[in-house]
Amino acid sequence: MDANKAVPSATVKEDTSQDAKNRPIKSFWEDNANVAIWARDRVIRGEKHTFYTMTFQRRWLDANEKAHYSDSFELHDMSSLMRLAKLARDFVEPLLYPELAKKLDQ
Repeated sequence: MDANKAVPSATVKEDTSQDAKNRPIKSFWEDNANVAIWARDRVIRGEKHTFYTMTFQRRWLDANEKAHYSDSFELHDMSSLMRLAKLARDFVEPLLYPELAKKLDQ
C-alpha cells in the first residue's frame, strides 16, 4: 500500500499475488486504522490445520507528512477498532466454521 495515499474509510484489500504467503490474506481499513488477517498452516498429529491471527495498526503522519505505523491507539480510535474487529471476525468465522456459515445462509 502506498504510504502517501489517503486511505478511504472501510476499504477492503485482498492479496492474490504469488508472494501472498508472507502477506495477510485480507486487510480492512477504517479511517487511519487497519486490521490484517493472517493464516498459518500447521500439521498436528498428521492433520493440516489453519490458524488465523489478526494484527491492528494505526497510520499517522509526521510533520513532514511521512507515514508511520503504530500498534498503540487512543480513545478516539476505539470505535474504528471495534468495527474492524467485527469485520475480521465476520471474515474468519466462516473459514473456521463453514458448516455454520452454510446454515446461516439458508
